Amino acid sequence: MWQEDSREASHARCSIHRGTRGSADLPEVLYFAPQDAPAGFAQIPYQRTLEAMGAAADAGDIAAVRRMWNDTLSGMFYNEKLVARIQKEVDVGDPEVLRQLFS
Repeated sequence: MWQEDSREASHARCSIHRGTRGSADLPEVLYFAPQDAPAGFAQIPYQRTLEAMGAAADAGDIAAVRRMWNDTLSGMFYNEKLVARIQKEVDVGDPEVLRQLFS
């Protein structure tokens, strides 16, 4: 599951809690940059949006999570299959799953 790149290994954004889906079922959203991001990727806007999405997920504001994903964060990802997997979870809108992804 972990890649050798230490920036990725130490900052995965997924927590597992009793009674929730396991991390193997969910797409991995990395903190520093999306998978396959090119050199020079603008980390700060990505991280700020990810943090805002985490706060919205923690508050149960599913509409805000969807808005930030659709308007900003999804366009920062380069892997179309990963975008589709995350989009599916955002569309379903399960608050606990969104917390696991973004919080």
